[in-house]
Amino acid sequence: MVKLRFSKFFITNLVGTIIDTIVIFILKEWVFHSYFFVYIIAPTIGFEIAVINNYTMSFFWTWKDRTTKTRNAYLKNLLPYNLTVVSVFGLRLLLIMIISKSVKLDVIYCNLIALTFTGLLNYFGLNKLIFRKKKNIESNITNR
Repeated sequence: MVKLRFSKFFITNLVGTIIDTIVIFILKEWVFHSYFFVYIIAPTIGFEIAVINNYTMSFFWTWKDRTTKTRNAYLKNLLPYNLTVVSVFGLRLLLIMIISKSVKLDVIYCNLIALTFTGLLNYFGLNKLIFRKKKNIESNITNR
């Protein structure tokens, strides 16, 4: 089950990475031109768009056995999910800046390298904090 869940997580985040990368590319090519907007604002916008996609895929597919399929449950967990991944995103932004200043790579490559390092941290955070296993009430009653 862990390998299957991690595979789903990987696919979900691969789709999110594609969305994120496309958004950053569009913004850096046609919208933003200064370092701050290209290396800070564009990744932030791409990140938030990918977050909505990744949360939806995680809720309905990756951790579907741990969620209640109601609108209220979906909305209730969206903010904690976002806060969890935002904390990891802060680390990602820091890595993007360090990599870009150190080796002078384009923001697209810096982002992909940073994602490699922060992906596992995201998985474990989401698995333990947002989509944790619910205790089975029935087994608790029979074990008394």
